[in-house]
This record gives sequence, C-alpha cells and structure tokens, in this order.
Amino acid sequence: MIDLAEVKKVDWQYLVSRHESLLHRAILMECYDTCAEVTGLPWQPTVDFRPGPEIFFARQEMQNLRDQFTNGGLARLQDFHAHLLAYVGKLDQQAKAWEAHPPVLDTKEKIRIAMETFFHLINEASSFLTPMPAADAVLSQRILELLPEGTDEEKQTWLKILAYPVKDNEHTKEERAFYQLIEKFQQQDPAFDELLEQHLRTFAWIGSRGCWWHLAWTKADLRDRIESFIASGKNPLEEIQALEGSRSERIAEGEALLRKWKREPGSALDEWAKLAKEYAYIRTWRTDVIYGAEYRAGFIFSRIAQSVGWELDDFSYLTPNEIRHAVANDQEPISRDELARRKQFFGTIMMHGELQIFSGPEGKQILEGLKSKEETTQIQEVRGSIAFIGHVQGHAKIVLRPQDLKKVERGDVLIAVMTFPHFIAAMEKACAFVTDEGGILCHAAIVSREMRKPCVIATKIATKIFQDGDLIEVDATRGIVKKI
Repeated sequence: MIDLAEVKKVDWQYLVSRHESLLHRAILMECYDTCAEVTGLPWQPTVDFRPGPEIFFARQEMQNLRDQFTNGGLARLQDFHAHLLAYVGKLDQQAKAWEAHPPVLDTKEKIRIAMETFFHLINEASSFLTPMPAADAVLSQRILELLPEGTDEEKQTWLKILAYPVKDNEHTKEERAFYQLIEKFQQQDPAFDELLEQHLRTFAWIGSRGCWWHLAWTKADLRDRIESFIASGKNPLEEIQALEGSRSERIAEGEALLRKWKREPGSALDEWAKLAKEYAYIRTWRTDVIYGAEYRAGFIFSRIAQSVGWELDDFSYLTPNEIRHAVANDQEPISRDELARRKQFFGTIMMHGELQIFSGPEGKQILEGLKSKEETTQIQEVRGSIAFIGHVQGHAKIVLRPQDLKKVERGDVLIAVMTFPHFIAAMEKACAFVTDEGGILCHAAIVSREMRKPCVIATKIATKIFQDGDLIEVDATRGIVKKI
C-alpha cells in the first residue's frame, strides 16, 4: 500500500485533465520504467497522481524534463523527434496490419502473443505522451528569442504563423471527407450509404479515444452531424475551399515573414520554425496513432472478454496486469463488485513503481482529501493566449467528457480543458473555443485558425469558472473571456 502521507509531501504540478479509461492510464504508467531508453531522454517519472481526470506530476521531475530539452537544444529535439517517429510508427504499422488482416485467436497462446505484442508496442509509443508539452514550450521560447524586435503581441502572432503545420492530421482529413460526404448526400448519390460506411470504417475510432470503445462514432452520430450542418445553411464545397485556403494562407504568411526578415533557408530561425511545424503535426499524430491502435486492438480484448464472460467495455476499467491474469488463469480479472465501484469512480496513485487504484465513493473521498483546494467562485473573467482573433458572445457549454460534446449547440462557446480530434463535430457548431491548457501547437489553436473562429487558450481555470448556460463574451483580440 502506498503511504498517503508521503503523497501529501510531494510538490505536485498540475499538468492537464483527461477523461481517460483506467486501461489507457495504466498502459501509460507501464512505460515509465523504459521511457528513457525509448525516447532517448535521460528522464523518467517516479510519481504520478490522478485523483480523477486531473493529472499531476512532481514539479521537480517536470522541470528536469524541460531542462533536458532546453540544455539539449535543437539536436535534442531532433533526436526526440526521430525516436518518436520510429516507435510510434511501429505501433501504427502493426495496428493497421491487424485491422486489414485480424489474426485468428483460437488458442490461449495466440491470444497471449497478440495481447503482449500490443502492450509492448503501445507502451513504447506512450513514452512520448508526457514529454511533448515540455518540448513544445522549449520550441516556442527559442523561436520567440530568434524573432526580430516587436511587441509581445506581434511576436506571438509571428510565432503562430511560423509554427503552423504543413501536413494534414486525421482531423483535417476527416473534416474534408465529411464535407465531401455531405455533398454526396445532397446530390442523393445512390452510393451514399456505402460512402457513409466507408467514412465510419476510416474515422469511427476518433470518438473512442483512450480505450472507450463504446464511444466510437456510429451511423446515427454521423447522420446527426450531417443534419446539423445542413441546418446551418452552409455549403460543403465552400467549406472545403475555406479549409484549403486557410492552410495555404498560413503557409504563405510564414514564407513572407522569413523573406521580409531576410532569413535564408538554413538560418537558425528557419531551422527552428521547420521543426516547430513538424512538432505541431506529430503532437496530434502520435495521439491519433495511440488512440487508433487501442480502438483497433479491441478484437483482442473482445476475445479475452468472451473467454471470461465479460463485455468488451468492462475492460476499459482494468489494468494490463489484470488482463494478463485473466488470460493466464481463465477467470474473471477482478470481482464484479470492484468493477461496479470502478464504474462509479476510479483514481490512481503511482509511486516508485507501485500502482494503487482507488474506487467507488470511498476511494473518491480519500483522493479528494489529498487535493489542494482552489477558490474560484468569485472570479468573473479569465485571461489567456490568443489562438485566433475575434469577438463573440454565446452561451457556455463545458466539455469535460466525450458525452458532453452532444450538449454543444450552434452558436455556443465550447469550453474545455483541451480540444481533441473527436471534438470536431461540436467545434463546427460552436462560435468560439476556450481552453484551460494549450500552446501554439495544440489542437484548438490549429483548428481555430482553420475554421476562423475566435479562440482563447491557456486560461488555466475556464472550465472551473463558467457553467453550462452562462452567457459569456469571448474577446479574442485581448485574450479575455468573461460572464455577461
């Protein structure tokens, strides 16, 4: 058992909030012992506190991570990038091979081999999740230092332009394909139903991020999204043109800035800007691969669940070791009572290689007692960084879980800790985006520029200040969000 008094002594740093399954969380923690070897960084976390969706690491360990990138400079970031492409690429290749040709799992040994292959590859890929925000911060700071003289606002604008990614991520591919699907629907194309099925085969996994298989997109989800788009009166071809135009415009702006400043190809600013564009792409690519692989590996866990008389979605509340136990012993991995408690609530603490799970109301109460309290009831406005300019008013909709996305209606302000590719349907309806976390390379910053919607990021506490239905003003010319 972990000593809770020792937990309270740690100087915890809040990192982000994630509605993640226990399986996804435990997979990540399994990678800690080998992450230094896999990432090429002489760094690994020894403690991890997740009293619900919030994620905390030891402040000193996170500073050590940032120091690794700061002191290592461009070479360290390039090396980390190369390691990421290699290990995440291996997982992507295997997951897609399984999807194309699922192996027959008709013996315990075949099940075990497939399971361990998946756990091995995804543990390696997961090693690149925690270090990325630190890498982003160092990249951004170095580019700001290399920019010409200007106001802070000007430099932030230049930074966003120079770091805009050139490559399409899955959310951009899906958005483009979705508009094409609407066009076929409006044309009453006889092949529409097959095209709908094809869209789901390619992109349904986006909704199931983090081993939440039951949240994968369905036909009903897609049809609702199509109806919502048509009700907006927009033209799908014009949206495709706007998407392409925004991307081309941002790329041209970056090239124009470098010419204006007479920064030749190969100059320090050019090299750092090119790496920032690549990081903006791989930041989302790495999570897309990991979440997509977890979705595609569902056939393995379905087979194990079948052998012990459970449902696939029950496995979202297990750890890899519990699943290994079920395979080895042909028995239920945990009691049904414990499963029920975890479905009510689960939180975790990892210290020095030991993982402890706290479940049910009792577990929640214990972990709440370890958290520091924040008083935010009197705050009426928050400030953050501007991702895309604009000034709008709308009703707040707080999105903390995937299920919350359905609350967002046309003209609402979407407020979240961070946004992700499976937020796209809700982001299409929202008039603006506000996030607690994020930097210039984050999903919300990139999508807001593509959709040309006001966006304020890195407010820290927006999800705690505002409530569903609050009428709020988003002033993304000054980075202020306030209740009206």
